[in-house]
Amino acid sequence: MKNFKTLILSAIVPLAAALSPAAFAGTQPSQIVELFTSQGCSSCPPSNALVNDWSADDDILALTYSVEYWDYLGWKDTFADPKFTARQRAYAQAIGHGRVYTPQMVVNGEIDKFRYSRAEINDVRLDNDSLTIKFDGNDVIVPANPDVKTPAAVRLVTYTPGEQSVKVMRGENGGRTLTLSNVVTDVTDLGVWTNKDSRFALPDAQPGSAYAVLIQSEEYGPIIAAAVRD
Repeated sequence: MKNFKTLILSAIVPLAAALSPAAFAGTQPSQIVELFTSQGCSSCPPSNALVNDWSADDDILALTYSVEYWDYLGWKDTFADPKFTARQRAYAQAIGHGRVYTPQMVVNGEIDKFRYSRAEINDVRLDNDSLTIKFDGNDVIVPANPDVKTPAAVRLVTYTPGEQSVKVMRGENGGRTLTLSNVVTDVTDLGVWTNKDSRFALPDAQPGSAYAVLIQSEEYGPIIAAAVRD
């Protein structure tokens, strides 16, 4: 898959024209669960399994980010990327404790724990009525809303929907086959939303990938709104 950095135009343009007839609202989940995990972490499989279960819930967008800092234990994670570790560290600073660990679940950019139950996150929900994200061709549309605090970053998360299995040959999980869901392959900043009706350019859709647009505090922290384009 081509690097999104070569494909995305970060310019923001006003919504000078009406949406095209083909414009549609993305699926807007109420909860974003971001799991930071590693194939080399023996404590991670139970949290991986939770994400596998939650990924079938339309109300939850469950995303799996593989980090590379346990690779020295004997197994190089096949999905890991240093930028995912950087995202995890940014969350740790924004949440306030400064710690990264695996497994680590971050819910709506607000709270984190090694593993949550469904009941524990029931009340941590996005206000989808405050901001409706739409897609129009290769653009994502973010409307103005004076009641929403800005500026905010517009981030594109690219992931492979569904489950993937990996046979781990060495390290703490050596001999095990791990199953991971909605594995993230890239995270890109599209620009900054300043509470004006705005368009952000998206890359051409890549076969086998899905896209989530997150409207989020610039320095990480709480997610304001999100939408998924399959």
